[in-house]
Amino acid sequence: MAESTTMIKTITTAVDKELKSVAEVSFYAVEAEINAEGMNELSESLEALSHQFHIGDKKFHIGEVKLAHLAWSTNLEAVIRGVKDMKPEDVTLHTECELGKWYFGEGKTYSSLDVYQEMGIWHEKIHNIAKEVVTLCANGEKEKALPLLEDFKEARVKLFATIDSIYVD
Repeated sequence: MAESTTMIKTITTAVDKELKSVAEVSFYAVEAEINAEGMNELSESLEALSHQFHIGDKKFHIGEVKLAHLAWSTNLEAVIRGVKDMKPEDVTLHTECELGKWYFGEGKTYSSLDVYQEMGIWHEKIHNIAKEVVTLCANGEKEKALPLLEDFKEARVKLFATIDSIYVD
């Protein structure tokens, strides 16, 4: 009887390890899909914009700014799936990332433009959604966090459109 119990425990442990491995592989597949989709959007956007550039000072590093905010899609998915641990304080404030520093610094020269104001709204929303997702997950409410990924994606797409508008102005 004791031998059977030990064998069952061993099998259960092995199955648990395999399930975790399957979950990780599944996550990485989803992560790759999210990254591919985002990189495709970014590539198409940058390709279209590249024809509109005029020589002048860079306002900010558009590629780096977009990649940093795009990476949050993957990070949030990882937090929801339990593959990555984050605390709410790990989410950067919208005033502290590269775009936020530009926006609240030298970017203020564009403050009379409607698109500048819109950029600020979408940028803050992205950071707020990210913090909300991480907070919900930290509180064990992952099921409430999942629908916010779509809100995050929508806000990111709108933010990127405003970034493009200001960058080529």
